Amino acid sequence: MTRDKFLKELKYRIGYLPNEEQDAAMAYYIEYFEEAGNDEAVLLELGSPAEVAARIISDYNARSNSMPVQQVQPKAHRNLAGILAGILSAPLWIPLLFVVGILALVLLFVVVLLFFIFFVVALALMKAAIHALAVSISTAIFGMGASILLFGLLILAAYGIICGTKALFHHFIQRKGA
Repeated sequence: MTRDKFLKELKYRIGYLPNEEQDAAMAYYIEYFEEAGNDEAVLLELGSPAEVAARIISDYNARSNSMPVQQVQPKAHRNLAGILAGILSAPLWIPLLFVVGILALVLLFVVVLLFFIFFVVALALMKAAIHALAVSISTAIFGMGASILLFGLLILAAYGIICGTKALFHHFIQRKGA
């Protein structure tokens, strides 16, 4: 065990004490490590963080003549409490998850609809530009340019969405595998 792990676990185990008691105990043991210089010897001398925490809590109880301070619950109980809280809060998060899913589908539908609308507008501009050739060449060139620009923006937006989705997918796959 390292000094940092020891101090972290000690802080965790005395977490039910008042803040000033925690701070005083942590300051004492940090200074004790620094003055000793040899972490391994100090760790052997002090014992486990659980033993040191028990001494600190016992000393605090003796000084304050109060009821004993409870030790931190074991992790298994905390996990069970988290699972139980998740089950009991299901009436809240299941509808919320449903609404988020519906909103995601609506957003997807709107994006697809916008792409379709812009594509139809670009085609209409192209057709109008072709018909404008008989009337005014400058108007026809402007219409063709606007149509080509709109097609280019559509292609660029589609490429960006595809690349972004692919990057997010790979990010979540890597995170799940780690």
